[in-house]
Amino acid sequence: MAAALTRNGRPNERWTKINRNEDEANNLNTKSIMITDYKDDNGVGMPVTKAESHEGRKQLSNGMYRIHRVLTDDEVAQGKGTRWTELEVHGNIRNISPALWELRHLTALFLNGNLLTRIPPQISQLCNLTMLDLSHNKLRSLPAELGDMISLCHLYLNSNQIRVLPYELGKLFRLQTLGLAGNPLSPDISKIYHDVNGPQKLLQHLLDHLATAESESSQEVQHEKPRNHKEYKPQKQYYTPNRYYGYSRSTFSPQDYFVQYTHPKGYIFYNPNIAWNECYYRPSYTTEQLVRGLSNLNFCAQETDGNATSESPNSLSSTSSLSTSYSSQYSFDDYLTTEQGANNFPAISAKTRKLCSELFLVPEINTAPPPDRQWIMIRHTDAEKPIATFTVLCYNVLCDKYATTNLYSYCPTWALNWEYRKFAILKELQHYEADIITLQEVETEQFRMTFLPKLESLGYAGIFSPKSRAKTMNEEDRKYVDGCAIFWKTDKFEIEHEQLIEFTQVAIKKAQAHENMLNRVMPRDNIALVAVFKIKETLYTNSAGHRPPMNPNESVVGTPLIVCTAHIHWDPEFCDVKLIQSMMLAHELNKIVEDVSEKHRIQPQQTPVLICGDLNSLPDSGVFEYLSKGAVAKDHPDLKTFRDDPCLNRLSANVDDPKSFSHALRLDSAVDLSHMPFTNYTLEFRGMIDYIFATQQSLARLGILGALDMSWIQSNKIIGFPHPHVPSDHVPIMAQYAVIPTSYQRPLPPIQHYGTSHSSSFGAVGR
Repeated sequence: MAAALTRNGRPNERWTKINRNEDEANNLNTKSIMITDYKDDNGVGMPVTKAESHEGRKQLSNGMYRIHRVLTDDEVAQGKGTRWTELEVHGNIRNISPALWELRHLTALFLNGNLLTRIPPQISQLCNLTMLDLSHNKLRSLPAELGDMISLCHLYLNSNQIRVLPYELGKLFRLQTLGLAGNPLSPDISKIYHDVNGPQKLLQHLLDHLATAESESSQEVQHEKPRNHKEYKPQKQYYTPNRYYGYSRSTFSPQDYFVQYTHPKGYIFYNPNIAWNECYYRPSYTTEQLVRGLSNLNFCAQETDGNATSESPNSLSSTSSLSTSYSSQYSFDDYLTTEQGANNFPAISAKTRKLCSELFLVPEINTAPPPDRQWIMIRHTDAEKPIATFTVLCYNVLCDKYATTNLYSYCPTWALNWEYRKFAILKELQHYEADIITLQEVETEQFRMTFLPKLESLGYAGIFSPKSRAKTMNEEDRKYVDGCAIFWKTDKFEIEHEQLIEFTQVAIKKAQAHENMLNRVMPRDNIALVAVFKIKETLYTNSAGHRPPMNPNESVVGTPLIVCTAHIHWDPEFCDVKLIQSMMLAHELNKIVEDVSEKHRIQPQQTPVLICGDLNSLPDSGVFEYLSKGAVAKDHPDLKTFRDDPCLNRLSANVDDPKSFSHALRLDSAVDLSHMPFTNYTLEFRGMIDYIFATQQSLARLGILGALDMSWIQSNKIIGFPHPHVPSDHVPIMAQYAVIPTSYQRPLPPIQHYGTSHSSSFGAVGR
């Protein structure tokens, strides 16, 4: 519904019936008697009268229709209610009553054509607004809280006195219309806005600078050189490993440094060996600018007294004052090998080239990083007793090709850039120091060029396999196919065997010409990667670095450990495929367990097994029920058209069971909702879909890594990951286990049959 006032601020009796005095006319407190149908099609306008249109239908110049039906006198007398979701106020309104912020049901608010000089920050309480028109007022600034109104699709700010914009507007990722015409915009904002697709570019620019803005006062996007460097001379800040992603102490000598001065308009990266007028002060850089700047620095020089010299190498002064991102879509090393890079920097030293390929300059982020995740102890062990313990980590790292601004429009583009994210991911892996690391969505080329070299330098070895589609691609395209990887500490484990499980191939073998299996399951090219390890004696080393004496009969040295990492299909509409892929996984793993147990002369149920992965399934799904309980009803709703289908009997451990499909692994989940409310956190979906399962008889869970601090997420108004401090849309999960010697293992009770009990179906947004 819309309430209208005349230009002098008095209520229009054709539309409202209230009594107001002159002072009230400048404030909003109306009771309207209209029913409205607001058609969101890009525009604004005054309500029409009956004289203009009996139906109250009016088409604006921009093509938008607004439809109103005024209640008749009889309807008013009968007390008929109205349903309205929009409000319109016109006239010489100078102030807005706080009562307006209580109307949280509003989806459209028209305050255009008034004399408003400010908008209170409380406007963000109107959380359902999709249309906000503030045009033709006298606004000079906007509250940063506008950025919290993420439901906004159309924002009109035309014909005000706005020069600068709060960076927080960049968070309005649903915004389709941004009207800024008729404002005295600063030159840089105006340049972006009037470019092709300017409004979207401007929003992206604001978002990219939001996380690095020093304060709300740093709103104006311009880069003025200081008249005198003495005006801005804070203390030197040296880039330590905590300030530089990818910094390695082995790369530089202690005297190497890169000094930062902070200017009110941005960041100044300053080299004492270069004259002040050649300082690099822009808050964002292109690859060429970064390489040029790095090539001008003498990283091997001893620390100087900071005196400027009269000579300077090539500077950035001739480059554009605006750049679109902190790096291009390719790495520094890629750039240096191009013809342009070779021509511009033919004499770059090997050390500088190494620096360019290893380092990615990151801006100062204005939000504090999340607190360290707490370790939750499940069982305590005696440090004096010989117990073989290890940690395992599972992490979907978000493949670069999936990290698009369309999917993650709330994240700054520089924080989505792989050159930034990969160092943050590696930093996480190095921080947790898990004995076994299982990863999903690892790009083929990134495994070879990034993960394997870095983790090998930390004492790991690794294996990898891409998804099945890689077999059909040429060599260049195969580089960008994602897959699964397993890394392990070579001093604790020795790999005996690796095996790839391709669900496409399993579906073909088990289909028996079953049309539904071939059409629905077979085309999904998800995989699982399996590694069979032998445990080394160093697994008995305790936290103090000592190895307690042990009884040879109780030793697990040489015992096999089977580790699997899997990535199950993502589509919410294919919960049947997810469940069948999980059944295939358990079926194929059980065959590996039987082979390994026979080789090591132990029983299959005595063989330690870990299943880690992104299963794209919630704890109330058929996938979780099947893996954790050992069976799932044959008529489970998640099976859809496969319910009671005999083609799945070949995947069941007990083919004669008339009620359920089962497996023989007897698994237990390391994490649950009480400790981990989510492992995937995006705007559209939040929930636990990543798991670590272990065989209960042979592996005892000692502890798990706790959840990310929710108070940090809420206080920073984070609506989804990735984020400058969180490099993936998933968070890693981690658990510690003790290997139980076979002499101490206790057989588990038989699997129960679950009949027709089943959980709700689920679909997670993912890949």
